[in-house]
Amino acid sequence: MAGSLLKKLTLFLLISIIIALIGFLALPFLIDRMVLPSMLAKTPFSFSRASMSRITPYLVEGSVEMHDGSSPVISIPRFQIRFTPQSLLKRKISTLVLDHATLHFRRENGRLVLPGFKPQTSTGDSLPADKLFLLPLGVESLILDQCLIVIHETGRSSLHIGVSGQLSPTFNTHGTNHRLEALNGSFILSDDISAAVSARARLDDEEIALEVKIDNGAFTLPNGFLGDRFTLPHFKSLSAELELVADASVFSLKHYKLDGTITGLRYNDGKISFSGGLEDKPLNFALSGTHDTHTYWLDTIFFESPTNLRVNIAGKVLYRGGQAKTSGSASATWLNPGFTETGTIPLSLSYDAIWSESSGATLVIEGSCDSDLDLALAEGWSLSGLDGLHFTGTLESTSQQLQADLRLASGPLHVHRDFLQLMTSDLDLNVRLTSSSDQIEARITTLLKEIRLPDKELSVKNIVLDIPISPDSSSITKNQGKVSIEAVEMQDEQFFSLAANLENRGFDYTFEGALEMLGGADLKIPFKGHVDGPSQTGSLTWTLVTDKIGPGILPSFLSLPADLDFSGRLEAQGSIDYDRTIEAQARATLVDTRIDFNNVAIEDLDCTIEFPELPRLRSSPSQRCTAAAIDFSTLYFSDVSLTYRVENPQTLFIERSKLNWCGGTLESGSLRLSSQTPELDTTFFCSRIGLAELLDQFGFKGTEGEGSLNGRLPVKLSRQRLDFDDGFLFSTPGTGGIVRFSDTDLLRQGVGAVSEAGFLNYTLQALEDFTYNWTKLSFDSAGDDLLLTLELDGKPSTALPFKFDKKGMLVETDQGQGLKYPIRLDVNFRVPLVDLFQIGQSINTIMGSGQ
Repeated sequence: MAGSLLKKLTLFLLISIIIALIGFLALPFLIDRMVLPSMLAKTPFSFSRASMSRITPYLVEGSVEMHDGSSPVISIPRFQIRFTPQSLLKRKISTLVLDHATLHFRRENGRLVLPGFKPQTSTGDSLPADKLFLLPLGVESLILDQCLIVIHETGRSSLHIGVSGQLSPTFNTHGTNHRLEALNGSFILSDDISAAVSARARLDDEEIALEVKIDNGAFTLPNGFLGDRFTLPHFKSLSAELELVADASVFSLKHYKLDGTITGLRYNDGKISFSGGLEDKPLNFALSGTHDTHTYWLDTIFFESPTNLRVNIAGKVLYRGGQAKTSGSASATWLNPGFTETGTIPLSLSYDAIWSESSGATLVIEGSCDSDLDLALAEGWSLSGLDGLHFTGTLESTSQQLQADLRLASGPLHVHRDFLQLMTSDLDLNVRLTSSSDQIEARITTLLKEIRLPDKELSVKNIVLDIPISPDSSSITKNQGKVSIEAVEMQDEQFFSLAANLENRGFDYTFEGALEMLGGADLKIPFKGHVDGPSQTGSLTWTLVTDKIGPGILPSFLSLPADLDFSGRLEAQGSIDYDRTIEAQARATLVDTRIDFNNVAIEDLDCTIEFPELPRLRSSPSQRCTAAAIDFSTLYFSDVSLTYRVENPQTLFIERSKLNWCGGTLESGSLRLSSQTPELDTTFFCSRIGLAELLDQFGFKGTEGEGSLNGRLPVKLSRQRLDFDDGFLFSTPGTGGIVRFSDTDLLRQGVGAVSEAGFLNYTLQALEDFTYNWTKLSFDSAGDDLLLTLELDGKPSTALPFKFDKKGMLVETDQGQGLKYPIRLDVNFRVPLVDLFQIGQSINTIMGSGQ
């Protein structure tokens, strides 16, 4: 009986063991088929799958896959739970391992969400802190092995963050549960964001304390991850330490502190570029505060463009009741290129701002500059006077509109280079910016009382600018503006004023105005044009038409002869075009002009000049100038014509000149007149000059006759004297003429001493009506006089009451037929050059010889 019972017990145990073994071996299958499906059905994802691949008395292995539609959300190819029977009895597991797990987030409206997961909201009371950290199962160690977090956003590249590390929680037994008391862990981040992170947390009934340390942090975000308009800065590494304490009962922040450094910071979006620190030093930053008050500090950022600045920032932010307030200060140093301290300009700035969702934001800034150093500008220029620079600004923003006002004020400024100086009066510049949902407008206004160039004795008075700016080119309304200059003065004399009205649509400006001469001149130059900002092109045209001009049109600082008088009409026009380079041209015409100065009179003067390549002061070739007549002391010229060109502001090149003189013509070849070497040295070639008219102009008044002369007249005119160098006129060989002198007293002086009185009387009477075979007139300078030598060879036109006596001497007689005896006569006489030289000096003055 006992043996039979033992056999039955043994068989029962064996069957139980077999059943238990079969059940244990079938446990993964049973869990996969019966337990997990019912659990996964409660998840919010459209597809969920989990399986157990291995179960032993000491571990459980499996995998988890969850999708939202066709997109994966959670993927754990392998998880492992390690435990012992003793730990399970204590409701603990030794280790939880997640191997190559992937978690996918999506970024929507600036927030990270888990696709398919909709967090449940509750209107009930939250759990108290002493129950929130109670867990039914304790975990001694959490291991993440090459896990991955992926952040997606439509239309942009995804961000990948690799995570590997270990987290060690600390639990205390609390009845049948485990209370979480502390966390310690370290992680290595990789892929797009890399860093070594260590963290430590302490949790109790009163507060939660968290400490995080980041070393060698770096990121390389995919292109466009933060938007096409946002460019992230680059840096070599980031190190930071965070200390945070929160109220455990309500999970609200008590206080925190964040300190860190960034090494090798660089940013450049093409318009703004900056780096952190100077001389390879790291950028230091600090952030601290409470749940509603935050203090920040940043040192040092170096801006390279649009200008060189070294900036430090410190401030405070207060957020309470849906309203944020901030205040702070910034100190900056304006640097020369190359990180040099020479000529640095320190700046200081303070700001206050307030924001609320209902009323928008308001920002007020105020700053100044305090430096007596010169700021080095481009190309050797320097700026001083910045010690009085002060600026203020306000910005008001609502959901419908933004308005900003900036005012910049300074004392006198001084711009200088070498011996050139530009000085201004006090500066007051105002900028207003208005932005609404459909347009942006700005306006720049300033009043500058004076700009002076003391070396040039030039000043510009009362400059007014009112310039509108509106990027919207589709706007129907044109914005109005103006530019004006009350007076431009030279050598304390008012020269001209300028006024123009502006209109703009977008960055396309049109303007129209006039430049008006001041003083006694009644002269106005209208102009108009346009500037196209996007294409960086522009043009300007101007015209000038006067009814009458005179000496009053010219300012007194122009060095002109005191007795100069002129009248006429002036017409001029010009244009300026800009398309990456400046192309300008001008044309002026002087019409019906009369000039009188120092015994010179020019009548009906018409001149035209054209400058095709301004600002280069070089005229087109073959410019033409004509005059009906020129009275030059006792000389008279008519039908004057010359062609010329201006080579530069100091040089006039006469290509050819021609004028009528005494019934013939004078012509000269090319010659160059220069204010640097104001000497005229040319030769006039004479053709068919009437002898009688010529002698009449040189003092033989009343001289009549027939016959012409040809030859050349070399002339030299300098500041000191006027010289004729071996000039001569002669009659055409074989062609004689007739000359009748009415003033023989002048001839008597020119003939000089003659031993035979009869011959002298015969000669003088013969010249009253003389037929010559040939004649020659010589021109030479003798001291301050012009020496004229007249050579005549011929005989009286009619017989004279003379005869030869027995001694061969000529004597007068009233008997017989008279005498027509041939004569060869040389007459020398002097003409003072004083008048002609004074005229030459006046010409030199006009050419600039008075410099």
